[in-house]
Amino acid sequence: IFNRSHYEEVLVTSVFPQILDTQKLPPRDFASEMELRYAQIRNFERLLSDTGTRVIKFFLNVSKEEQKNRLLRRTEDPNRHWKHESGDLEMRKKWGSFMDAYERAIKETTAPHAPWYMIPADNKPYMRRCVADIVHRTLLSMNPQFPKVSQEESEQIQLDRDIILSPDF
Repeated sequence: IFNRSHYEEVLVTSVFPQILDTQKLPPRDFASEMELRYAQIRNFERLLSDTGTRVIKFFLNVSKEEQKNRLLRRTEDPNRHWKHESGDLEMRKKWGSFMDAYERAIKETTAPHAPWYMIPADNKPYMRRCVADIVHRTLLSMNPQFPKVSQEESEQIQLDRDIILSPDF
């Protein structure tokens, strides 16, 4: 499970391209750099898929109004003060730019082997149910099974059990 990681990197870089100035990168124009990053994400997801890892991605879509309510609750409820960051207020001013960046990132990195699921997230119980349903359906389609143990391995397990149960162990 990756929480943001390279997806967040393309989002923040899209909104704040000056971040690239602090990253000791080979000389490339911004468009080339972003295309390279999207290609790297697609290649990484393809590698995961080709080597047997199921990739599913969730965009938990919080509305602008709900984000405002959550930010306000963080300032009003002492139990939520730990969540408050003043920088979030500055980031909110870039709402439109972030929405454009999310749209492009999703479009650039969605694929049959690595789909995105857009989940309305204003209502947390509903959002959690949607994510759980998708994970559940995905697991069912994978039909996970415990590994089969051969007769020889089973016999060795019984011998090992006897050793464990011996008084000298």
